[in-house]
Amino acid sequence: MADGAKVELIWRIVADNGTVKVNGDTFNVSVTRFGDGVSNFILYGPVSSADVITINPILTASTLHFKWQKSFAGKAGANTSYKVKFIKPDGTFSDPLFQFISDNSGLDSNLNVTYKDFDAALTAAGLADQSAIATLKWTVEATSGTFSKFSDYTNDLSILRDVNLY
Repeated sequence: MADGAKVELIWRIVADNGTVKVNGDTFNVSVTRFGDGVSNFILYGPVSSADVITINPILTASTLHFKWQKSFAGKAGANTSYKVKFIKPDGTFSDPLFQFISDNSGLDSNLNVTYKDFDAALTAAGLADQSAIATLKWTVEATSGTFSKFSDYTNDLSILRDVNLY
């Protein structure tokens, strides 16, 4: 069968003890060979927590580190690419507040984003008050070919931007 091809099959169970043969009912089944797709995967961190992560919004040398399990493409030799998506707790990942492509142009199962870039994304998403805790959920979307899948779980993330006045 070619990738993505569909076949209609008929099957039944036959019981035979050498003396008596019994035919079971006949069933129809449709089988589509797996084409584009990705395996299930989970998030490693940062893990969900009630703790608040404090970042300095002007630093470019410090990063937030996101890590998840690698997802494998359904087709041999195909690549899986990743986007890390962020929403408000009542939001939807199909319409995220903002997102980042993972490291290595989307091919790595991790993301390092500078505090400054994360602050800029929060501000662009309407969370401009740096003294307020930004309460978010995050997940990863894996894509291979035309198929996309979110990680099995989502994690909570609370960020406080440390504003220093002199």
